This record gives sequence, C-alpha cells and structure tokens, in this order.
Amino acid sequence: MFAGAIGGMLAFDLTYFWNKVRFMPSGGERRGLETRHLVRVSLLAILGMTLASLAMLIKKQFSLEWGGLWIVILALGLTQLIVWFRKRS
Repeated sequence: MFAGAIGGMLAFDLTYFWNKVRFMPSGGERRGLETRHLVRVSLLAILGMTLASLAMLIKKQFSLEWGGLWIVILALGLTQLIVWFRKRS
C-alpha cells in the first residue's frame, strides 16, 4: 500500500511539473530545471522507501515482494544513471 501511495504522489507531482514547464522554451534552463526536479523527487522517494523498509525490518514484516520491488527500482535507477553518464561523455 505504501508503494502505491508513493507512486500516486510521484505521478501527481510529475504531471503538475510537466504542465508547469511544457510552455517554456526548450533549452539549457528548462533542461536544468527538469534535472534538478527529478533528482529531488527521486531522492525523496528513495528516502521514503528506505524509512518504510527500516520500519518493516524493525517490526519483522519485511516481505519478499517488497524486496523484489527494491531490486526492480535499483535496476531501473542504475540503468538511468548509466544512460545519463553516457550522454555526458
């Protein structure tokens, strides 16, 4: 349920942000704004999932599904980092 809440809030935030910047001219300023926003949102989502995981570990309720979700999220995050670093080079 917590993962669904995080996903819903991310979808709302990214839709709101996209509506806010879609009429900006494309360029360095827009790209920088998008990058900073995505980094902030990603860090907040990871922090929320980390706190939820710690709470599950303390209560001994950590499940295999939650671990699988972490693996998928980490794989997607690492893939995105690799793509970003290749574009910079």
